[in-house]
Amino acid sequence: MSKKDGPARYLAGLLARVKYYTGEPPPVSKTFEGISIPPGGLFSDPINWEPVRAAFMALRLDARKAHDWEVLLCELASAHFGKRSHKPKIWEGPTLHQLWADYTRMRVRFAGKSQREICEILVTDYSHYKHSNAGTIRRKLPEARQAFIEMAMEYKEAWIKEEGSASWTPERERRWAALIAKEWRLGLSGVETLSDLWSE
Repeated sequence: MSKKDGPARYLAGLLARVKYYTGEPPPVSKTFEGISIPPGGLFSDPINWEPVRAAFMALRLDARKAHDWEVLLCELASAHFGKRSHKPKIWEGPTLHQLWADYTRMRVRFAGKSQREICEILVTDYSHYKHSNAGTIRRKLPEARQAFIEMAMEYKEAWIKEEGSASWTPERERRWAALIAKEWRLGLSGVETLSDLWSE
């Protein structure tokens, strides 16, 4: 049985909840008439604002600029609903991120098994690795680990650049590491630092 990653599973649930909606958006020329984001709206709740803020920082966008909101929305919509080429790139950033997340989850679940055995499990249990084999998956692990590190560190670097190094406290790092572990379903407990996400 194939398993969906965290974001894909969340999106699938969202689409299931709204599948009976029959309305259609108006033309672009009329879509944005009177639209504004009220200060006391959904984003006033940190639970809603934190992932949005993280997206802006990861993409090096400025939430104070209307154009950057357009860019963010376009990128997210294209990623989830845009048309894809018939032959997608097999190994690229998101795929490598997912590989490290899947490997970490299986390593926790099957503690004691060798790296080779875990890679065999990935090929057997996850349909998105059907294009590959255990040997290739194993060879890609160092690259996947590095890609995951860079993805996690981009947010930290963007935060420090915007807020200053003093603002990146141990508690801030613990919260960010825990959020990544949860969103990517790494199966890790007691995460305290970012390095806990890729320790071997």
